[in-house]
Formats: sequence, structure tokens, C-alpha cells
Amino acid sequence: MTKTELLPTKIATSLWLVPSSELHRAFLQEVFIQNRKPLWLAAGMSAEWIDELLVKQSLIQQQAQDADAQDQYSYVIAYKGEWVGRLLVRVNSDGIHIIDIALLPSQQNQGIGQEVINYLQQQSRKRQLRLTLNADETSRAYEWYLDCGFTTTQSSGVTRSMSWTVQEPAE
Repeated sequence: MTKTELLPTKIATSLWLVPSSELHRAFLQEVFIQNRKPLWLAAGMSAEWIDELLVKQSLIQQQAQDADAQDQYSYVIAYKGEWVGRLLVRVNSDGIHIIDIALLPSQQNQGIGQEVINYLQQQSRKRQLRLTLNADETSRAYEWYLDCGFTTTQSSGVTRSMSWTVQEPAE
């Protein structure tokens, strides 16, 4: 799949993956910040310092994405016509790797993330590729990924490499 082949993809009722563009940069940065800021605030850091740090981190992530764009795909998650999150994946012969999936806090716990994971699992099955990601075991997302059928394959500190493998139906 080449970048020019990417078109908006309907993955569930009123839920779309839209290839991101320059038009989406400010929104993607906002999703990045809103999903990371509560952790830093809980650590007692000043909000002004956190904002500065998170803006820099989001720019670094964007630069890394731009530099490694060959097999990376960035999407805005749109629900009922509104931008609600982002999905960043790497797709190659090794598999589909979720680099980042994040929803605006106001859009979480509504089944949107589950639909995105279901779609990625469907693509993994269709292409006969492993679906992988890395998660911090102290995050809420880690338990959620386990509930979605991912298993831990490697540990390093609090970071867990996780994999979802296509299951053959039992006979």
C-alpha cells in the first residue's frame, strides 16, 4: 500500500479513519497533550512546564514519524463527523504495529477505541500478520489491551511489548 492509496476508511457506524495531513497537525498535538498531561500533573509538576514539555515531545514524535514515514500511517479518528483521536501504525512484512492510539479524554469509554482495535485485528487476520504494540504496565490501557486479547511478549522496566495473534477457530 502506498501513501497515495490511502483513503478515508469507514470502520464502524459513524466511525472513520482519515489519513492525517498538515491540516490535522494542531489537532494531533492536542490529542497527544491531553492524553499525557494528567500523568504529569499527578506527579506534581507545574502545568506551564508540562505544556512546554509535551509540545516538545509531540514535535519530536512528529519529526520521527516524518523521518520514518515509509511504512508508517497516521490517521485521525473521526466519529459522527468530529475529530476524536489519532491512530499511528507501522505496517510491513513483520506485522502491524500500533505506535499510538489515543482519543480525546471526552471521547474515551464510549467503545470507539474498541472499534479501532477490532478493525486492526480484522486487518491483521486478513493479511495474516501479527498485531503488536508497546504499553506501560502502569497505564489503564495495559489492562484494556489484555482484555482485547493481547499477550505480553517481553518486559523492560514498566514497558510491555504485547502481541495479538490471529487465532484459528477450534474444530
